[in-house]
Amino acid sequence: MVVIIKFNMKNLITIVIVISLFQIFCNRKDEQNITDSLVYLPNQQKIIPYKNDSNYQKSRQEVFLKSVAAHMGLPVVSTMNNDFYLRVWLWEYGKNYVINVHNEKTKNECSVVEFNGVNIDTSNYLLIHKVHNNLHPKNGWALFLDTLERYRIANLNPVLNIQKETGHSITSMSYVQFEVSQRGQYRFYQFLEPSYYRTLDSGSHSVYQFLKYFNREMNIEVYHGSSFLNK
Repeated sequence: MVVIIKFNMKNLITIVIVISLFQIFCNRKDEQNITDSLVYLPNQQKIIPYKNDSNYQKSRQEVFLKSVAAHMGLPVVSTMNNDFYLRVWLWEYGKNYVINVHNEKTKNECSVVEFNGVNIDTSNYLLIHKVHNNLHPKNGWALFLDTLERYRIANLNPVLNIQKETGHSITSMSYVQFEVSQRGQYRFYQFLEPSYYRTLDSGSHSVYQFLKYFNREMNIEVYHGSSFLNK
């Protein structure tokens, strides 16, 4: 008797990810650098072993984000010159995104990384789903940079204590974190779900408007928000 089993592409990719994670776990060494055991998967996906510090993740977010960025191979948000760097981390259930914008005198760059964390047998991994390089705003960089200024993205000051509010069920634990380097100065700040708080806080409103603008301008949906609040 012959048994025929049909797999669609989504199921096949899921099986490959599970097998790859199992292989990494079986072959894992106690000490390894960032690129050891890196596994490439279909559709630009790859898995990166990650040893995070839970204390930093809870209290020193800047250090945690810099560590995640280093594991991903992202450039440092440098304060060594007068260039403008913007890194936006969007954390939601399921897939997460990190936006990278770099503005200097002679060129502008933008990229987006789709990722999420995977845990297996107490070990942590970064699953990189896709990297979108060489993104350009459809209406030009001048308007894009002016829009950043209009929404005061580099200078926002959150009014909510995110550590106290993240347990609020209506926000689905979603939040947005910003790393900004401008004129040699580094800033870090974060906002809870902007689609919820935009009616209560002008900073959240600016973040919400900018992220929706980014979706349209770069033709990539990185920000979804709470669907029932976006109507």
